Amino acid sequence: MSSTSSEPCLALVDCNNFYVSCERVFRPDLAQVPVAVLSNNDGCVIARSEEVKQLGVAMGTPYFQCGPELRRAGAVVFSSNYPLYGDFSQRVMQTLEAQCPRVERYSIDEAFVEIPGSEQTEREAFAQQLRERVLRDTGIPVSIGLAPTKVLAKLANRQAKRRKEAAGIWSMPEDLETRQQQLSVTPLTDVWGIGRRWARRLETEGWQNAADLAAADPAMIRLVANVVLQRIALELRGEPCLSLEETSPPPRSLVRSRSFGQPLYQLTELRPALGRYLQRGWEHLRRHHLRTSGIQVFLHTSRFHREVRYFGSRQAVIEPTDDLWELQRCAFALLEQAYRSGVAYTRCGVMLFGLEPDQPSWNMDTAWQPRAELQQAITGLQQRWGRNVLQLAHALTAAKGLPLQQHRSPRYTTQWSELAIVGKRSYDTTGSEIISLSVWLGSFIN
Repeated sequence: MSSTSSEPCLALVDCNNFYVSCERVFRPDLAQVPVAVLSNNDGCVIARSEEVKQLGVAMGTPYFQCGPELRRAGAVVFSSNYPLYGDFSQRVMQTLEAQCPRVERYSIDEAFVEIPGSEQTEREAFAQQLRERVLRDTGIPVSIGLAPTKVLAKLANRQAKRRKEAAGIWSMPEDLETRQQQLSVTPLTDVWGIGRRWARRLETEGWQNAADLAAADPAMIRLVANVVLQRIALELRGEPCLSLEETSPPPRSLVRSRSFGQPLYQLTELRPALGRYLQRGWEHLRRHHLRTSGIQVFLHTSRFHREVRYFGSRQAVIEPTDDLWELQRCAFALLEQAYRSGVAYTRCGVMLFGLEPDQPSWNMDTAWQPRAELQQAITGLQQRWGRNVLQLAHALTAAKGLPLQQHRSPRYTTQWSELAIVGKRSYDTTGSEIISLSVWLGSFIN
């Protein structure tokens, strides 16, 4: 039975097992096969297909622990392929923005969207069309939860994933009594914005579930907790407090950091790795026309090392700049200050903070002008030919600092040298023909 409501309707669109789904787009033969994606250096499981979840493999399980079980189950394991995942994320978001009046990109695989229509059946029909469109255009399955607020949309999306009868779409009940009944069986830890620590504190105050929090006095919630939790409680009631942000606020900092493929001991090994991460951060500055007024360098050992544990960090405030050579000089000086001899380092990184829009300077030092022209040339070449077409010499010697990726799939959509092969036919174990990869190429290769 349809119902009419004047409440605004939001929806959380969440990609199902996103990293796994990305790997399956160009591998349709893996549709019913257990698939897992590993973190940097193939350390832990960070994405699981439904088949892997049924095996009992938890998120974050070290690969050396679950590897034998996955192999016995015939699972296919992939190293994380972030260029591929980032490209698919962009394609999903562009599809949503083409179909929905308003879209807020929340994460790499989630977005809040505004759903048109005054009746629940009309809204669900639109959501179904949206789900089919995303799958058709990108190959990525999504689940959609509909509700009048963001917090309720998060909970509705959980139901869309958990309930088989939902078929990927679930609307939060508009009847308040029915909604409260559903919230009464929702633990506090399932509520968006409430972690385990806050849940334990709220339980001591007598609020055992989401329904209790929704029914609580907002003034009392603010007295016990803070205004953030007060807004969450009001959202659980169906009162919008968190607006749809169509444009993200400008970042105030950025971090580029990776774990090493093997422990590094010497400054001569750490400098190329740090230089590589710094160059990635500089590329972000240039791409978004930003300058940085601060830089921090950090490095540390494995947290699992029982004997020697060390975390070194140094930072400096500088004149706002996007000069790669100045940033490199400062970063290497900070690295020498943070470095301790005889330590096995497993990770290093750089943070650029105090970001601000780049402003033209009328008092530019003439000595800096050639470097500015060189940077502009580098940026132009990268925009035309890719980010790896031109790099600083030291970054090319960072092989030891590169993460292990023994199971990485091709970067089908971002690297010309790794395009899928067209025209080859393959068959599954039943002898049925698997969809040709050529079907996808027209959509995915720009």
